[in-house]
Amino acid sequence: MTTSSDRAALIAEFSELADLDELTSKEVYAHYGLLIFHFSLLEHSLINALMFERAIADVKRKIVSGQPSWSDALDRHFEHAKSLTFGNLVNSIVRYRDYSPFEGKLRAAKLSRDYFTHHFFRDEIAYFGSEEGRWLLLERMNSERKRVNLVEKELKPVAAARLKRVGLPQASDDALDSLVAVEYEEALRRVRDRTAVLGWEKLRDRNA
Repeated sequence: MTTSSDRAALIAEFSELADLDELTSKEVYAHYGLLIFHFSLLEHSLINALMFERAIADVKRKIVSGQPSWSDALDRHFEHAKSLTFGNLVNSIVRYRDYSPFEGKLRAAKLSRDYFTHHFFRDEIAYFGSEEGRWLLLERMNSERKRVNLVEKELKPVAAARLKRVGLPQASDDALDSLVAVEYEEALRRVRDRTAVLGWEKLRDRNA
């Protein structure tokens, strides 16, 4: 059951909700998208963590030595991790000692992600029929988003500590920001040139 404090916390974070005459389904869709985005952030943190762990193992086996081969190992293991399902990412990362304490939280997040991806709109459709129901959906989704966001934040320093412990480099925030800026510029160029092909379109075309 939600409380007035749940709604107050939601409005404090999303002030535009206080100005609505009526909460419409459009707001539920928007917050559903925000929750799915945070599941994606968690998934990407798992991809990065697994990438680093597998590259560290290469260093220990002396498969990797020096910056060029380290970068190649990261690229190779990133592509492998990116190909895994969320469930297989969880199964893979919790085998490592530093991540095993997160197993319960990660499996709970996986179950929640699966529910929102496959069942939410069908199973909770009745709550869309009233403003009170729509508020309840927003309040509960906001609570779930915060839980997922907390797990994602807790994972980041673990990966950083692992790299530091074995003396391997980690990209600085400035370096990451520069990479993102390059990606944004390239994406904008493709939009303007009308050459942009999005991920699902590539999959569709590949399987046509």
